[in-house]
Amino acid sequence: MSNLHPFDIAKCARPNILALKPYTTMRDDYSSNADVTLLDANENAFGPSIASELSTSTCGSGVTIQSALDPKELQLHRYPDAQQTPLKQLFCDLRNTSQSPDAAAKPLKPENVCLGVGSDESIDGIIRAFCTPGKDKILIVCVNLDTENGFSLRSSVTNETLSNDPLIKVVFLCSPQNPTGNLLLRPDIVQVILAAEVNAWPNLIVTSTLSKAFGFAAIRLGVTFSQPQISQLLNNLKGPYNMSAPTIALATLALQPEGIALMKENRVRMFEQRARLLQELPKIPGFGKFLGGFNTNFILVQFLSKPADQGGIPDNVIAQALLHALVTKSRILVRYRGKEAGCVGSLRITKGTGEEVDTILLQIRTALEEAYAREFPMP
Repeated sequence: MSNLHPFDIAKCARPNILALKPYTTMRDDYSSNADVTLLDANENAFGPSIASELSTSTCGSGVTIQSALDPKELQLHRYPDAQQTPLKQLFCDLRNTSQSPDAAAKPLKPENVCLGVGSDESIDGIIRAFCTPGKDKILIVCVNLDTENGFSLRSSVTNETLSNDPLIKVVFLCSPQNPTGNLLLRPDIVQVILAAEVNAWPNLIVTSTLSKAFGFAAIRLGVTFSQPQISQLLNNLKGPYNMSAPTIALATLALQPEGIALMKENRVRMFEQRARLLQELPKIPGFGKFLGGFNTNFILVQFLSKPADQGGIPDNVIAQALLHALVTKSRILVRYRGKEAGCVGSLRITKGTGEEVDTILLQIRTALEEAYAREFPMP
């Protein structure tokens, strides 16, 4: 009998894969989110954009909420629509109606679209399509942002980097920025890509998602717009039947006129709570300033080592203490961002419902008062 050696995964798996760490969040520490106020993720606290009138009535697509979740109606024993053409057309309709009147681009069509499991799959597909492992590079422009001027894009620095390194195949521009929440200015983007509409320039790819504005983070649907040649490459790369039937049905509902109208209503509610946060947070001793912009469903808030009138400076220790207090005493989750360039002492806070904003404003004030009392006890 031959000697069989035991399986050694360290010898069989790729070294770079062995070195990977799993994606984790603070939510992993909670088996249930029922009693936790979730203001840590880039989500829509006001819920999914499915209008109540679609609960029983049939929309133009022939789909109701019931049918979207009915195993028989969805034919869950069959593979789903592999091409997703009707859904792609709905995304095109949404984008075409939102383009500026002077846009030089041709209207988007399904051949401009690739659908994926969240924007993550879109980004992965772009890198795999254009970058050879171990040879080509990507450029993530967060390293080229001007932290002294509102985290704006330093397009000249970006272009210089591109000119000096021909191995850079893909440039990622994030607008609005995360975690700073500011939009990149169109002239700065144009200097890098030389155009701003997909069909007006062959090297532009735009990714988006239903997770934020439409409140559909749970269905994990991302959309990529590009010119047809690139879109064909991305569609060739994606796995077969990569969109489940429930995902297609729910996204179809969201993109109906009723769903779009509800999305806009929820956006107004979000604006109202943003206004409250912008008004009330500066009244709390220990607040420093808002960083970046306000073009997202979150804000980035800087906190100080002690109240500003006592000479406080941006401080990661106090930000982490505040984060810990919110989690342990109030079961409120927010996101620490103090390690990002230009973001010392900052927490990213998602704009919640009115009740959630009431709670976090009170708990931030209480937690900072207690932290300063421990650090600077009264004589």
